[in-house]
Amino acid sequence: MAGKKRSTPPSPSARNQEEDLEDEDDVPLDRILQRRRLAAKTSPKQTNGARTAVTATTAKVSPLIEVAERCIIEFLPVVPNRLRVEVVCRRWRRLIREELPVTELDFSHVTVRPLLRRDVSAMLGRASQQLTRLVLPDITLVDAHIELIVQQQNLRVFRAHRMQKKHIFNILKNCPNLKTLELLDCRALTFSGWPRDAVALRKVFLNGCNFVTNQAASSLITVCGDTLEKIIFTEATSLDSQIFRDLARHARRLEELTINDCTSVRLRDFQALTEALWSSLRWLDLASCRGISSFPDATSLPQLQVLILDKTKINDDGLRGISQVATSLRYLSLQDCRAISDDGVAALATSDVSDGCTSLELVDLKGTPVTDASLRALEARCPRLHLVRVDSCRSVSRKMRSKHNERARRILAGGNLSKCERIFAERKKIEMIDPNKSSSESHESENDQEEDDDYAIEARRSGASYRRRR
Repeated sequence: MAGKKRSTPPSPSARNQEEDLEDEDDVPLDRILQRRRLAAKTSPKQTNGARTAVTATTAKVSPLIEVAERCIIEFLPVVPNRLRVEVVCRRWRRLIREELPVTELDFSHVTVRPLLRRDVSAMLGRASQQLTRLVLPDITLVDAHIELIVQQQNLRVFRAHRMQKKHIFNILKNCPNLKTLELLDCRALTFSGWPRDAVALRKVFLNGCNFVTNQAASSLITVCGDTLEKIIFTEATSLDSQIFRDLARHARRLEELTINDCTSVRLRDFQALTEALWSSLRWLDLASCRGISSFPDATSLPQLQVLILDKTKINDDGLRGISQVATSLRYLSLQDCRAISDDGVAALATSDVSDGCTSLELVDLKGTPVTDASLRALEARCPRLHLVRVDSCRSVSRKMRSKHNERARRILAGGNLSKCERIFAERKKIEMIDPNKSSSESHESENDQEEDDDYAIEARRSGASYRRRR
């Protein structure tokens, strides 16, 4: 009819909604399920759109499992653990290679194997010039390795074994931020000089440098100058005390000095060293420098805390000199010093011009001819004394040896060690790994040998990483 609005039939979806709103008590279950299946089929586009949104969200936010895996991987050392776990699956390989930066590489505890050289190249390439510390394994380095190393412009610490001179000089010239250089087993390495355009180092460690001459050492000290804080020469059979004068002239900020097996040491050169470095020297190790029989006593050494004079010819007058100038001394090692006696050891804690070495915490008298009188004098005058090592001291009573050996066991078994106790523990480990480090090792008493047996297994597990330590 005219004038009447034409009614529009309801859409199927509206009808479905109306039907759903009806009381479903009288509707069969099959029909209800059929309606729901039809409703699901009529909106596929909406469902696909929701799935796309979920996928987009997943792409932006990593799954919880990846977050957990990344946290676990970050706890693993870069080598060798990350090299091993990255072969588990592609996801772990992607996490390790793309999202975890490599700033330190330490191969010192990696077992030497044929593929190790390839692993070194792979990890150096993966560092992307962000490396700050590199400790290489005992492998022969080739030119390809050196090319990757010199690209690490942020490198600060470098340690390697048996390197060639051209490779060392290349690194010294091209790594401007290098501060610490450690070269192990460089017995076949000959130096006639140090490159003038080399970076100024703070710490230098040359192990087995029996071919390094005075000229080479002098040029090294001249180039590094006042930036030099620590220098270590072991098995330095080609050096003499001229190096003391070079250090006194150029390295006025030197804090730690270790020179072992030096052939000739003149007292006047030693005196020049102490006069120049009196305000900075904290550590002095002159073990096996057979020319030392006395100690310069004209200049006080207020910062000196560690003094090692093993296998020297130091005598009682030298010990009296030490008591006058090294009043802050905490660790003193006199292993196999046969020229000392009870009078000299007792004089350590007393002096006519100073308070003596009353701050001593640990004294190593292994292989010396002292008696119980020395130990009683030290215990009475040094209130901070923890241990007096008396291995192979045949004149010390069995009771006194047992007492101090028990203290040594407690120190070696303890976890929270002081600085002096850590020095003692590390040196003990070196002796257990290489008994030739101490000539008195084969003359120990039964009690001393039992102490070593208790500690031998743990020391050997620690491995050769302690060989380079003091």
